[in-house]
This record gives sequence, structure tokens and C-alpha cells, in this order.
Amino acid sequence: MIPLRKALEKFDVQYEEWLLDDMTINIDQSPPKGIFFSRMSASNYTRNHLHSNQSSNIILTWLENHNRRVINGTNVLKIEFSKVLQQLLLKQSGFKTPKTIVAVGINKIKEAASNLNVYPMIIKPNQGGKGFGVKLINTINELDEMLEDNLINSSKDDTWLLQEKISTNEEFITRMEFIGGNFIYSLKVFSKNSFELCPADACEVDLDQFSKEQQTIILDGVSDPGNLGTIIRALDWFGFKYLICSTNCAEFHNPKTLAASMGSFTRVGTLYVDLEHYLNNFDGDLYGLDLVGKSLNSFNNSNKCGFILGNESHGISPSVQLLLKDRLTIKKYGNAESLNVAMTANILLYHLRSFV
Repeated sequence: MIPLRKALEKFDVQYEEWLLDDMTINIDQSPPKGIFFSRMSASNYTRNHLHSNQSSNIILTWLENHNRRVINGTNVLKIEFSKVLQQLLLKQSGFKTPKTIVAVGINKIKEAASNLNVYPMIIKPNQGGKGFGVKLINTINELDEMLEDNLINSSKDDTWLLQEKISTNEEFITRMEFIGGNFIYSLKVFSKNSFELCPADACEVDLDQFSKEQQTIILDGVSDPGNLGTIIRALDWFGFKYLICSTNCAEFHNPKTLAASMGSFTRVGTLYVDLEHYLNNFDGDLYGLDLVGKSLNSFNNSNKCGFILGNESHGISPSVQLLLKDRLTIKKYGNAESLNVAMTANILLYHLRSFV
């Protein structure tokens, strides 16, 4: 939601957010006037939003019945919640699709697999999202074991697709984004031997794990998406798994960020926070990277630490500077005025490897 909020606020657009899950709905009332934009995801139930399907369908139908302008309305919702329907529409539009048998009821899965009889095959729930519940089946005996051990993930509508697995020479998929029928961008998503692909949210963020990290990189207002992507790539190279960003940093989903990360965004968890609140509750020592400070070469602290890199033009925010234990600088040998923030991050990460 952060990029959308920032865009609306930039143009001074008044808005409010509705969480469509457990709720009461008075359908006898007329809905407020305005434009309604649905962000409902098919994977909502994997994040414990168990009633989002029903709430979304009711709310969107209610809005449409009152002739409100709805973006991503009930027609989109219907497609979003059914991989079977997606497959049929792709075939209708002339796209080649994998051979598929649909099983309605878990007791029909084995029969569907026998009818398909193409190995390896994959099984996926009809309502999924981000690759959740997709599993590889190499033999019918393997499927028997999965069913016996209850390893087939439940499906919201008790419907599964069994499909031939399409083999490729590359270990990634190419995700393409279109808006209004116009191609916007494409990106490579590396699966790492998994079917769970979620570049949009980087995806299973373990909030507890962020707080357990001994060394944490924290960005304060880094506004260039290329710099953000390069820092994510460097974190991945040096084996760091997490990144903290202030809410005024560049957008994680910006195509330039994703391109600069060269696929590393799928392996580095990125969390946007209210920075002052986060730092005030940080249970470790905080250091800022600056043009003036103690030499990074002499830094030696094995305690839990956070390292803050500031905005490209203005550096670390004054309110954040007050929370620092100390400032660190990279020793200058030549005549360059300064180092790019992404270059600074690379040198910092190389140095920190000796403490991790």
C-alpha cells in the first residue's frame, strides 16, 4: 500500500482505506460517492483474512448496483479467484496452456492425475496466489504419499488443477505487467526450486527475524530506485537477508529498483517502517555513515548494531542523528567529493562480514 498512498498524497487526493475481511455491511444504505479501487488478492486467505472473499464480493456488488465507479470490480474478482477460469480465458484468447485436468473434491485428485498421466506434473489449488500450494508430482506413488500424509494444501473451493509441468532451460519465470492493455515492464523472478513466487511483497516477511539480526542495514530517505536496487543486490551478495527502509525511501516495486537488484529482491526481505519509532525501539547500537566520523576501518563492535545510510542529497535526517551512538566514515584517499550511497553500502557490507 505504501507506493499507492504516496502517489495519492503527492496529488493531494483524499482517500480512505477499507479492510475487507470480518465486517458488517448495511446493504440498504447507499455507498459514499467516489472512485473505488480494489486490491483484493487471491492469496488473502494465506494471511489469515479468511472472510475476504465474501466481503469483497458483497462490497463490490453493492457498489456496482449503485453505479459507483469501481476499478477491478466483480468481473476481475471472479477471474482472480479461479485459476480454472484464468486457464479457459487464456485458451479462448489463443494462448498455449499446459494440459490440465480439474479435480472438484480432494477425493478426485488421484483420478484426475491418472487421466492426465503426464509426469512430472504439478498440482495447484484453484484459488491460490503467489504460488501458494503448488507442488511437483513425479510419480503416482509420490501423489499417493502426499495424499496419505495430508501434504496437499487445502483449497478454498475444494478444487484443484493438475497440469503437465513445462520444462525450461532457465531457473526463472518472466513476469510481465500490463495496464489498460499496454505493456509496462517485465522482470525475471527466480524461484530457487520453489513454486512460491511473490516479488510484489517480498513475500513472506518474518517480522521477528528482522529484530533478531545482529547487523541491520537501515536506509533513511534513499530516494533513487537504482540505488535501492543496487543496495539490495549488495546485501544478497554479502549474505545479508534483511533491509529496513524509511517510508520516504524509493519504492521497492519501482521497475528501476527491481531491475537494479538483478533478481536479489526475491531473496532480501525489505520492510518499510516509521523510522523514528523503529529506531527508538531498536535494542542495539546505532551508527550513521557520514562524510565526517570515526574511520570504518577502526570499527569493532560485536554487539547488535544498526547502520544508517541517509538521503543522497541531505544525508541522515536531523531527528535520526540524535539517536546515533556514533558516526562512521570511509577513509578518503583521493579527491572525489563523496561516495554514492550504494557504493558506501557495498564497502560497509564488505567490512561487516568479519562480524557476522
